[in-house]
Amino acid sequence: MTSLKEMKLEGLKTKVLGRPTYFISKTTSTQDVLKQERQNMNHGTTILADTQTQGKGRSGRLWQTLPGHQLLASILLRPAISPKKLPLCTLAAAQAMHRVLKQMGVLDLQIKWPNDLLLEGQKYAGILAELFSGTDAPVIILGIGVNLQGLPENIPSEFIFPATTLEARGYHIERDVLLTAFLNVFESNLEALRLGQESTFLHALNQDLAFQNQTVFIQLDPAPVKGTVRNINPDGSLQLEISPGKQRAFRSGEIRRVLPA
Repeated sequence: MTSLKEMKLEGLKTKVLGRPTYFISKTTSTQDVLKQERQNMNHGTTILADTQTQGKGRSGRLWQTLPGHQLLASILLRPAISPKKLPLCTLAAAQAMHRVLKQMGVLDLQIKWPNDLLLEGQKYAGILAELFSGTDAPVIILGIGVNLQGLPENIPSEFIFPATTLEARGYHIERDVLLTAFLNVFESNLEALRLGQESTFLHALNQDLAFQNQTVFIQLDPAPVKGTVRNINPDGSLQLEISPGKQRAFRSGEIRRVLPA
């Protein structure tokens, strides 16, 4: 941990998250740092990086970065919740970031189930949660990447969700300010989850759920499934109407195509 420097986040109001927060200038990924050190770190420990060389998103996709242009952070969680609720941590984080940016005046934001954040229909942020279980309580390492300003050249784009940045849409937000505000709200969401009150943030999430009442294709093996997005259920699954009067809940998968409304 010699390359990690503890930093103070001004305005941090949490009891646990971000206490401590460490900064590292360059690393393969903040996820890697916490994975390597997780046995020695407490619940809430946060790592912030200036740049990553091997950042990953869902399905191992490369998350390309430019120094100082993104919020790149990971948080170590040892949540005191039942195992069946662990998947809700990702949604709790997504709703927290979404809420913070709305409070900062960012418009036309949506949450794309299960872990992407959209601005004017384009992806500006993603969340990656990795679960580690063993003899002790489960550990979640939750990574978040937010495109604040310029993107690398030739960045790969999803079919209908090309990357964008907050700055490209006219919003200049300081990295440390955003991280601090996110940690404050995320801790509140995690506490609601611990107390069995997750309906509070899930209700807010459903209000800004991307593609609600639109027909989408969920990528699954061996073939995609077509359906109309209805809502996110209390267990975090996505409810689709796959034919008139017939609905199905999806606990995994990814929205890969959206048909015109």
